[in-house]
Amino acid sequence: MVYHRRIFRSLSGTLAAVILILLFISFFALTSYWYLDELKNVDQDYQDKQMITHEILKQSVIWIDRGISLYELQYEPDLTTAMEMYQQEYEISSGDPARIDYTGLQDRIEQRLNGTWNLYLIDTGVVTHTTFPDDRGLDFTQYPSLFEQYKGFIRNGNLVIDRGVMGFAPGAPTRKFAYQGTRDRRYLLEISRNIEQYRPATKASYRELAGTVGEVNPYLISVTIYNSQGDVVAGQSQPEEERESSSDTKKQVRKTFSAKNDTWKQYPDKKREVAYLFLPVEETGAPSTPMMHLVAKIVFTTEKMQHDWFWLTLLYIALLTITTCGGFLTAYLVSRHLTRPLNQIGDDVDQIAAGDLNHPIRSTGTRETERIEHSISRMVANLKENIESLNLSQDKLKKELFMRKKAEEQYWHLFDSARDAIFLLEDEVIKEANRQAQILLGRMRDKFIGKPLSDFTQIPEHAGSDGVTGDESESKKESLNLSLHPFHTSGFFNLTFIRPDGTVVETKTSINTIQIRDEIITQVIVRDVTELNELYRHEHDAISRLEENLVQLATINDNIRNPLTIIATIAGMLDEETEEKLTEQVSRIDQLVTNIDRGFIGTEKVRMYLRKHYSIRHQRLEDTPDNSEIKDGIE
Repeated sequence: MVYHRRIFRSLSGTLAAVILILLFISFFALTSYWYLDELKNVDQDYQDKQMITHEILKQSVIWIDRGISLYELQYEPDLTTAMEMYQQEYEISSGDPARIDYTGLQDRIEQRLNGTWNLYLIDTGVVTHTTFPDDRGLDFTQYPSLFEQYKGFIRNGNLVIDRGVMGFAPGAPTRKFAYQGTRDRRYLLEISRNIEQYRPATKASYRELAGTVGEVNPYLISVTIYNSQGDVVAGQSQPEEERESSSDTKKQVRKTFSAKNDTWKQYPDKKREVAYLFLPVEETGAPSTPMMHLVAKIVFTTEKMQHDWFWLTLLYIALLTITTCGGFLTAYLVSRHLTRPLNQIGDDVDQIAAGDLNHPIRSTGTRETERIEHSISRMVANLKENIESLNLSQDKLKKELFMRKKAEEQYWHLFDSARDAIFLLEDEVIKEANRQAQILLGRMRDKFIGKPLSDFTQIPEHAGSDGVTGDESESKKESLNLSLHPFHTSGFFNLTFIRPDGTVVETKTSINTIQIRDEIITQVIVRDVTELNELYRHEHDAISRLEENLVQLATINDNIRNPLTIIATIAGMLDEETEEKLTEQVSRIDQLVTNIDRGFIGTEKVRMYLRKHYSIRHQRLEDTPDNSEIKDGIE
């Protein structure tokens, strides 16, 4: 007993539980296989019985029709003799159907050959003369296949003996026909011999066939055999709920005849299947052979099959239920036995986890859990030591966290109160910005945080004064993205921002990369230089106007001295008094121009000073004939 207890306290108990589960799975698989196989067998049995029924009907119809065909052979010699008498009578009438005594010929044939006989003459497909009044005027052109055969009979003139049929006239007796064209190829002669006496035997054969099929197929309810006209040849009575209207049945029968294929109709609510089976007879070459085919209406019931399915399913569920309950019970008992030591250790660990580190780990008495017990006890001891170490370092950690928090607060205060706009980017997307950045963009933080900086900028069309070339304006995206690259160290560059109201803000921008933990953050510092640039533009315009005025003044002085020279030359040609007066006035004018030149020299020094120290240069004028002298003076 102790041996078994030790076994179930080891992992072998777990192995036993696994084996039980595997057995349960195996039994479940076998039971399911058996269940599915039985369902398949029931369905296959139903289909096999249907197939056997079909084969029996098809073969039996062929055998019955073959027997009827053999029975009809006894009438063929008399039909041959009667046709010869008919041909002789036609020859006597010189080929005139109206001169033939059909009634007298009928009497002579019946006296000689016994039985009931009838004569017919077909002209262009229509029965024009006959001893059977009901067939007079019958137009075979309405039956194209027969009409084509009749035309062939007239052409070749051979005697053709048909099968025994009822004909097209309602209520006509069963007759065996023979056909032969007249020797002059004008008409088709037709004779018939009544063979009504064999019809009861034929119907009995088909009734016996329908009854025999029902005995070999338990799924069969009824069998009804129809001819090509949709009339019942033989069959079993059908249940009232399965009877279809006569018109619907005839319609389905004719459809089957036309298609020459089996058709099916399903009645799931009634647990019925109805098959319309096409039953062809053996081809003998007789004209009426296609009309000898039959159709069998077979009513099957699926109730027995569904009944078998139900009991198989019930048995399958019962077996699964018993197996499942037994498996659950076994698994519960085994798992309870196996998990008891683990639950005990779990309870002890829960109490330790609740904070009672002095709680001991109780012994479970199993070999497999001894190592776990020692490991947990050692872990608790180490945990106590670690807690003491953590308590010692807790104050130091709190102090360090306090200092870091204070430094972070100071950094964010400086960051937010900076005079320049500062953006922190990650992969060119704005992650953080200070208050001045909101003022620069003219937007609230939630309108630009999380968006690319390039959405709010445009590269200036011309380079600034800090060495940035005009190539920066070729592509806004490419230039800005290159500038914002984490390793870009090109210093300041010009960048233009657009506010929501369309205001253009000109800036000087610098890029720095900073590393926060394992992430590289791009820091963009932007200074608004819109007003400063506007001031530079005003100064530039003032200097430009000053230079233009100086150039114009120098030109005017030159233009004044040239006429003065001419005047002085002309004055030398005049009398002395006039020359003296003119020379005095010329000297005064020259002195004034000289004074103006001295002022021009002083102004030129100012211009050169601005050029040298402020890089303010006058823009070159266009090369036109009117300002070529001014350009020369500037250069």
